[in-house]
Amino acid sequence: MPRYSLLILIGLATLIALAAGMYYLNAPISTEQSVEVALTPDTPARLMIPVLDVDASVESVGRTRAGNMGSPTSSTGIAWFKEGARPGERGSAVVAGHLDNALGRSGVFKNLEKLQAGDEVIVETVSGETLRFRVVEMVTYPHNAPPDDLFTRADGSLLNLITCTGEWLQEEKTYDGRLVVYTELVP
Repeated sequence: MPRYSLLILIGLATLIALAAGMYYLNAPISTEQSVEVALTPDTPARLMIPVLDVDASVESVGRTRAGNMGSPTSSTGIAWFKEGARPGERGSAVVAGHLDNALGRSGVFKNLEKLQAGDEVIVETVSGETLRFRVVEMVTYPHNAPPDDLFTRADGSLLNLITCTGEWLQEEKTYDGRLVVYTELVP
């Protein structure tokens, strides 16, 4: 009888460990953000980057308690900053995606640095409208010094993609750089 009890205990411990691991993999990355936004026909729903084989859902985020743009709740999803322009509107629409997750698994923007000028980024809205953007520039900057124009340029219909890059800063729990891909709407 003790042998069977030991097997049962090992089996239960394994199930508990698996359940805890699945929770960790699916747990939100950031809970400091507001994600409520009124869905309108021009709200972004999907973002695709054909050359990188990216096809991901888009969620709406606001600011964290610290005043920064919220981040996606999943390493495979994309966050659109709802306080800025919507993709296709005049101004700077900003979307963010993770480089990786806490386990080091690839995030949706893992290969963002491979984009080149002229590559296509596609946004599909809630209504099914397809908006096509073209990469025009890529810039890397320190994580604590975002460029002034990231959220504020209004000289066209712009879509700015942002992700982490560089070295991991253990004490700050972030990477030391940010990669921004600037795109413009294709008429």
